[in-house]
Parts: sequence; C-alpha cells; structure tokens
Amino acid sequence: MKEKLTRLWKLGSGFEMLHIGNGYFTVKFDSKEDRTKVIQEGPWIIFDHYLMVKTWTRNSVFPKAKIQKTMVWICFPSLNFFAMMKASYWH
Repeated sequence: MKEKLTRLWKLGSGFEMLHIGNGYFTVKFDSKEDRTKVIQEGPWIIFDHYLMVKTWTRNSVFPKAKIQKTMVWICFPSLNFFAMMKASYWH
C-alpha cells in the first residue's frame, strides 16, 4: 500500500505508515508541506476505494469514526449543456 501511495501522492519527502487495525493507518510525513498536500487534495482513490486523510488528535476514536461527506459523480446522459452548467453550482 505504501508503494501505491508513494506513486499517487508524489511527495517531496518521505512518510511512514503503521496499520493500527480496523482499516485505519497512522501516517507520519517528513514535511508539513506534504501533509498539507495530502489532506487538502483528497479524498484519494486507491484500490477502487476512497481514502480519507485527516489530522489525528488525542480525541480521535477510530472505531467510532464516520464519514460525514463524500464526493460523487453523477451522469445524466440526456441532460443538456445549460442544465449541466446550472447544476454545477448546486451545493
């Protein structure tokens, strides 16, 4: 997984990963710039799944962590260009 993330993230420095169970990992970045890039440019797609990267805090409880937002792509094949442009402004 680290090799795949190295190719995906294209960081200026290195990073270390540790699997902590239940599908969660801790990642220690060698530079703040790389950490900021990975957090701000995500979510990432790896192995056909979304990867969310968040800053760890002392209050983080991983078994109870829940996804509150997700990005989706919806295709309406017969939607005309004007309607598509108007729809892009929806939140």
